[in-house]
Amino acid sequence: MNSGDGHETDSSAASGGALRARAQGARSAELGEALNVLDPDLLAWADGFIFGDVWSGPGISFEDRMMVAIVSLASCGQLAQLRNYLHGALQAGIDPQRIQQALKMLVVYVGFPTALAALVVYQEVRAKYEPDQ
Repeated sequence: MNSGDGHETDSSAASGGALRARAQGARSAELGEALNVLDPDLLAWADGFIFGDVWSGPGISFEDRMMVAIVSLASCGQLAQLRNYLHGALQAGIDPQRIQQALKMLVVYVGFPTALAALVVYQEVRAKYEPDQ
């Protein structure tokens, strides 16, 4: 929650950090450090505002928030960020078929090339979670 002076409270940042870790999966510490190296404010904003306030709001489940993030990142062509969230989603137990179908729907709304690029990234990430054949 925002303290009113533009800075998030410590509890908001702490709960946001835990939620960011859940969303980003096993590499969340590494990704957080990358933000911190770029600028410490970026990590503070991610944990405090993005995950501490926005992702913690009422009325929508974690899984649904992950799907919104995945589809939004794919729609904007943000494939590096998409890859991070796909790892987090699969590690969190989100149904792979649900993710694939959501990305496939992008053909209708943002076009074939964008949807195909997202599906390629999804296939690469998903392959890492499937048993060796």
